[in-house]
Amino acid sequence: MTPRIAKDRDGQILDAASRVFAKLGFGPARMDDVASESGLSKGALYLYFKGKDQLIDALVIRMIELEMRRLQAVRSSTGPVPERLDRFVRDYTKELERMAPLGPIVIEVYARATRHRTVRVVLRRYFESYREELAALVTEGIARGEFRETDPDTVA
Repeated sequence: MTPRIAKDRDGQILDAASRVFAKLGFGPARMDDVASESGLSKGALYLYFKGKDQLIDALVIRMIELEMRRLQAVRSSTGPVPERLDRFVRDYTKELERMAPLGPIVIEVYARATRHRTVRVVLRRYFESYREELAALVTEGIARGEFRETDPDTVA
């Protein structure tokens, strides 16, 4: 199997898992439900994910990586920092509205972080990276005279 096919199949499975978990929750959802929603056999599903825990962890990682890519794109873009941050917040708000059906998953992810080290570590890294990216943007805005002198880490 080529890496491209595997990546496409992972996406197909994670999209299906998102819908299933949003509808049923992490606990009641079964791998059979995800297989059915994805259009794959249960055996094919297990070729990509060893179980529900691994599937949930992959889903959490995918969601976090997407958000970090968006923030990093804002940081690497050009223009006044306040305008870039404003655009980021507006785009993020639209994305939250689009993802509203997945709201129950977000709550379950935070609950899961209290019980699963992998999710806890991933979330901690995400929050640290997010804060670092925001602090770098604030630092840039201060250096350009767009923000008043302040502690970028506190603002972030």
